[in-house]
Amino acid sequence: MAISILFYAVFTGVAALSQSWEQLALFRFLTALGIGGEWAAGSALVAESFSDQDRSKVLSLMQSAWGQAFFWQRLLTY
Repeated sequence: MAISILFYAVFTGVAALSQSWEQLALFRFLTALGIGGEWAAGSALVAESFSDQDRSKVLSLMQSAWGQAFFWQRLLTY
């Protein structure tokens, strides 16, 4: 999990320095590989931490949080 988080963090930072859309596409693809590795482990850890009745709500919040963060980040930078 630590390697996946590192992979995600490094390529997210490198994507900010991209000079063309091809570089950005490559770096975002590599970022997605890091997210994929972390997502499975993270969702399993979250699922184990909550009761059966709260599990679906918490996992739904976790899945939608990245979209909300992206929206607010874009809104606040313009």
